[in-house]
Amino acid sequence: LVNNLKAKTNFKYDFQNEIYDDFYKIVKSWNVEILNKTKVIISNDNFIRLDGCSYSSSVQNLILLIQGYIKLLESFKWSNECQSSELNILLYRNIINSIKYYHNEMNKIMWERIKRQNVDGKNSNVDTFVCLNNIFNILEYLEKLEKNPNVLQISKFLISNGSNTSKSVKNKYVSINIKNAENIENFQGNPLSLKVRLSGLVNDETRVIMKDFNPDWIEEFNVIVSEKIIASSGNGDNLKIELIDVESNSIYKSINYRVNLKSDTIFKNQNERILLKPKSGSLNISINAESEKNDPLFYIIHCKNEIENSIKRSINYLIERYLLDFKNIFTLQYLTQSLIDNPDRKSVV
Repeated sequence: LVNNLKAKTNFKYDFQNEIYDDFYKIVKSWNVEILNKTKVIISNDNFIRLDGCSYSSSVQNLILLIQGYIKLLESFKWSNECQSSELNILLYRNIINSIKYYHNEMNKIMWERIKRQNVDGKNSNVDTFVCLNNIFNILEYLEKLEKNPNVLQISKFLISNGSNTSKSVKNKYVSINIKNAENIENFQGNPLSLKVRLSGLVNDETRVIMKDFNPDWIEEFNVIVSEKIIASSGNGDNLKIELIDVESNSIYKSINYRVNLKSDTIFKNQNERILLKPKSGSLNISINAESEKNDPLFYIIHCKNEIENSIKRSINYLIERYLLDFKNIFTLQYLTQSLIDNPDRKSVV
């Protein structure tokens, strides 16, 4: 109201500067507010596709919620560019926190549905793709936010005056890319069915690649390491990498690895070839680490990359799962049983 009045009169009093500290606290409180509303949106979703759509209601409602808060902040027309940038940094950090929560919940529900379908069989009417389609929509929304003129303008301003970097923010954004392994075999010289399990900095695992001398995963895992964890990590190893032989349910090789988080140097695509002695072969990985920046564009890009990597892992798993199902159709046992169930009936002349 005062902004509109100021635009129409010769009103010179800087009331925004007076209320900035209190208003900053209000925007900060939106973090819990947006997250709680995101939880309600998920709980109200029946995960049935909307008419004519590939996604369910929650992703649509989440995007509307986020847009509402962005427009709410824009409506205040904050005149001080530095203060406006700080408010937007806070808002987009809050938004990204809720998007990441939504993404994690959709992933959890999707994998629960896939497990249920595996148990119930192919006749199950469980839609395993609706959650993946929801995640796709969030990715598309982030791509639009990345090109938003207001976001680009704020990022440009922050970079130009050097306020996108802050000594007070010491979190590290780390990505671990499990590329491939080479010359993997058992003592009989046969290929193994392997997956890679990560623990420590990242707690996740790759998909299983069946009976391959040179398994090719190319799966990237992302994590934000807080300043507190970095300070308490010491100089020891902080990442365990285990190659798991799924057929024997045994560890082919366990590796203790150290990602140097205390260095101020940003390292990108730090490639490493790890020999798996005394076993055969080697594992190729790549590590990226970057200090957090006070920039809405930084948060958007990193969240987009994280979700994009998650989608790739899910799609690769689903493709290999259906290829395996398709391959099983042509086993001798299946074909023999098919001939028994459906004998060739020749017409009698």
